[in-house]
Amino acid sequence: MLRVLGLVCVAAFATCVFAQSIDIRPTVAYEGQDIAFRTFAGTCPEVAIATRTTTVGQVVTVTYELVRQPVGCFAVGTPTVFLGMLGTFAPGSYELRLEGTRDGVARPPIVGSFTVLPQPANPPFARLAFVQGDRQVVTGDRPSVDVVVRATDASGAAVAGAGVVASLAWYFDLPLKLDAFGFAGFGLPHHVLFAPDPVDPAWSSITDANGLARFTVPVTSGGIVMSAGAWPGPGRASAAFANAVALSSIPASGLVVAVEYRHAALDRYVLVVNDDEVAALDRGAFLGWERSIGAVAVWPTRASAPAGAVPVCRFFSPVHTSHFYTVDRVECDALEARWPGVWILESREAFFVLPPPDARAPSCPSGTQPLYRMYRASPGPSHRYVTGTSLRDTMVAAGWLVEGLDGERSAMCVPR
Repeated sequence: MLRVLGLVCVAAFATCVFAQSIDIRPTVAYEGQDIAFRTFAGTCPEVAIATRTTTVGQVVTVTYELVRQPVGCFAVGTPTVFLGMLGTFAPGSYELRLEGTRDGVARPPIVGSFTVLPQPANPPFARLAFVQGDRQVVTGDRPSVDVVVRATDASGAAVAGAGVVASLAWYFDLPLKLDAFGFAGFGLPHHVLFAPDPVDPAWSSITDANGLARFTVPVTSGGIVMSAGAWPGPGRASAAFANAVALSSIPASGLVVAVEYRHAALDRYVLVVNDDEVAALDRGAFLGWERSIGAVAVWPTRASAPAGAVPVCRFFSPVHTSHFYTVDRVECDALEARWPGVWILESREAFFVLPPPDARAPSCPSGTQPLYRMYRASPGPSHRYVTGTSLRDTMVAAGWLVEGLDGERSAMCVPR
């Protein structure tokens, strides 16, 4: 499935170039490396929603529709960025065509090209993994994460002297991690993806005798993704990804990071807190599930949670291969009683959060933010739990619904 994003370009950003051209990264990639593109399509408050991606021979065609987003924009009439990841391709030379419509009328196609090379016979390492820095909760005016990655060969032995680079996973010359809507993290504004900035050589390092390379990665607020890969040429070897959450006010003590995973073929999502389950998912024990871009800070136990926190029920449906979370005790009990065998209660205390707003408290408490419960009925019930109004509204524009009772329609409140 094509991962796409509609976003608004603000004139204050020097990277806003309103030309009908397409920026493809990397222009020359290796087999197994994701291909991404960026262009301008439409004007605010429109967003570009991809409807189909096809590959016929060496021609990749993305069809899209310009639709009006449900909220306002920075400046009406400014160009809207269309950003997406095409996935991986076999070696060869390809033409990319973006073919769009507005109100049923075809727009001029936007055309570009890229090349995919075979993997080198001797990649610098077989596997790269984060051994420090994953699932960190950080605070401060300029938060950062101290990261250590390890390179190993096919036998698991350390690889010394390998070039490695690490930073945030939205730089086009690094291994990319975008979601199905083109976002690189929860709670991030659109403009964070305006510039496919080049990799700073200062972000690179050489593995030591133990195969280790160390970095300090500056992070933005919200739940973000960090990536590491070979340098130069990240596509020459396997990449690694890690999540972190940067908070603006709440102390990080007692909190853990709930990581989002996605099953691309089924388009399903799950938030995972348990360390053993995270490790099993990361090593591929559950076929089809991979880390997505989502990460939120939660309290893992009742003892670690503040006064007023409530437990989250977690359900799994073997019928729909889908997960469901709720803090509503009535909803939890009713789902278990009404759909035995269809929705299985996995835990009544999967993690702890603060309850959603109600008539007595019309907004999330200070230092917290809404976690929205997004729902799509077809194909099969699918839920996703996200922070940030930009991602929420982009999903709504793509046909998802927001489930919730308060004015913000939040399902629960989590640290911000």
